[in-house]
Amino acid sequence: MDPQFLAQIRQRRALVLDQVRRLPIAAVVWGPAPTSASPLAAARVALRDALRRQGHVAHFSEELYDPTQPFSIHTQQAADVESHDIVFSLPGSPGSIAEAHDFYKLPGLSRKLITFLDNGWSDGYASKSLIELRSLATGDIILYDAPELPDCIVTQALAIVGRLQEVQFIMGRRV
Repeated sequence: MDPQFLAQIRQRRALVLDQVRRLPIAAVVWGPAPTSASPLAAARVALRDALRRQGHVAHFSEELYDPTQPFSIHTQQAADVESHDIVFSLPGSPGSIAEAHDFYKLPGLSRKLITFLDNGWSDGYASKSLIELRSLATGDIILYDAPELPDCIVTQALAIVGRLQEVQFIMGRRV
């Protein structure tokens, strides 16, 4: 075996893997207002910032909402989901968990949703019914323990984005 040729193959392989690592993903991060004192709001900011540091496009929904448009908030958020690769939902109350229901019921959009639910709320109606809506055709629901914020969310979300980069690369998307 020619050592120079083997070195070329290894170099090309490293370049391809670097392309996967650099493939930008567009994400929306839903959750409590970033100015809130809640640990979940801090996790939301930390996730957006971590995604941006890795070269991804990351928005909060309130950065995208345009009140001058003739469209409802719901329609604008549906457009956000449709136009981005993934949405991370960090509901901070039972009411905001119920809002996620709106999108889990839309098969074309729900596949892009990853919802992080506090284990402390997993027995409530909103959480239980959202978990029951989950299927092979929808996104995922990940339970977390609040004392582990923000790392538990940021670490898992970044791993999901890494897998999404791989899938999109394999499907032909390039930088």
